[in-house]
Amino acid sequence: MFADASSRQIWLLWLVAALLSAGVYSFTLTLTKHIWQDEVQILELGRASLPGADLSHGMYWNLETDKPARPLSYLGSSIQELFYRLFYPSVYGARVSSLLGAACASAALLGWLLSRGGARWVALACSLLMFWDPLFVEGYRGARIDSWTMAFMLLALWVIAEGRKRPLARSGFERWEIAAGICIALAGLFWVSAIILIPLVMHQVLRVDADHSNTPWESRLASLVWLGFFSVAAMVVLLLPVAPVVGELMAGTFGSVDEKASGSIQFDAFAAPYVRSPWLPISAIAALFYARQWSLGLVFGTAVVGVLLTGAYVHRNNYLLPYMLLAVAVGGNTLLNVGVGKGKAFSFAVLLALLAMLMWSAALSLGARTFVALKEKKFRDPASLEHMVRSNLPVGTLKAYIIPYELYYAARSLGWSFYRGGRPEDWTHENQQSLLSQMDVVIQRGDDPKSPPEDLMKSLGFSPKKVSTGLGPVQKMENYGEYIIYER
Repeated sequence: MFADASSRQIWLLWLVAALLSAGVYSFTLTLTKHIWQDEVQILELGRASLPGADLSHGMYWNLETDKPARPLSYLGSSIQELFYRLFYPSVYGARVSSLLGAACASAALLGWLLSRGGARWVALACSLLMFWDPLFVEGYRGARIDSWTMAFMLLALWVIAEGRKRPLARSGFERWEIAAGICIALAGLFWVSAIILIPLVMHQVLRVDADHSNTPWESRLASLVWLGFFSVAAMVVLLLPVAPVVGELMAGTFGSVDEKASGSIQFDAFAAPYVRSPWLPISAIAALFYARQWSLGLVFGTAVVGVLLTGAYVHRNNYLLPYMLLAVAVGGNTLLNVGVGKGKAFSFAVLLALLAMLMWSAALSLGARTFVALKEKKFRDPASLEHMVRSNLPVGTLKAYIIPYELYYAARSLGWSFYRGGRPEDWTHENQQSLLSQMDVVIQRGDDPKSPPEDLMKSLGFSPKKVSTGLGPVQKMENYGEYIIYER
């Protein structure tokens, strides 16, 4: 049935699956993932990046500039802030944005794989594997902007694949090179990790296979040069709105990358996420060897090295998803081609492998995650946090040093000026004392190791008071429970 499906039917199936998935996600979108560090930092970077922002306070305070930190990749965080304002004061806004970005990334992957050729149902399966991937889901349900970043990079790959279908009349640049360059620039200004996908873009431009073997190498290299030129040109244009502070933004961005990349390469941190969901990387590696896709293996390996050198962790690892899904698609199509004329065994082997991965991913992302969130709903409901804060502290002009990230939304809805220390190495005793002396309130979790020393709090005239959401003690970091409020 799937082998004979048209592109239109495949897109319709994808749309139905994406809408159903989004519907399931929406039931628990504010419950899981819990309000956490990355979500708050990205949203706060967006608040500080938009015109007219109040830069007298911030949750990621830069002690060198005495202003909140702002990113070079300002578009992604700004989009999150705009969605927050659209749904204000709900937690929903930024998470809806990331969910929409994930759907766009899945759609762009489908379009790219269909444009490359091969069995359409294999492309459909791979696009849904991306939308349901447990590690990717953890990121976009937690309002990270990797989904939008990957969506633009995959859109660039789709544009390149479509452009390469036509013979290159190399008398100058091609329109698809402009379009793809703009997409790459947008991706880079959504989040700097887009650079991890650059080797895949180069692979697509320089693609060597039966369909493109007659394209001269000179034309391919010229396309690569033009693509690089238009990417840089588009990025320069997009940076014009922040041109007066671009030096400050670059220093903050690359300083953050250096901080994460410092120290030895941590293979255990790279491998740890795949212990929970190992089937896609195993299948991708097996497909690379089976299909003898050495060039794809080379760029995949380059991307892995990039992840390791810049500090591996689950959400950076997610940028390897397009590499792995392309490998699975190529391997599956190679197996199907080998099986032509040899019965249905090869088709069933590919179908069963993809179905098994789809069922695993859907069971974890749509099933288990939803079940756990609903089961622990009363411990994860962000409304309980705002109720607790409103019951114990005033609304309006209040300077608050907030250690728990989950109180960010409540602080904004109450109109506070809020602060939180930035880089740990800058957070000396003197700096901490200087900032805390200006605060009216300090809020922390009961046993948070990042809390200011008790003797410092007493010397500044603060007295503690335990408060609670009324849900009992905190059982784990994903739940909300007891806090300590220090007031003068």
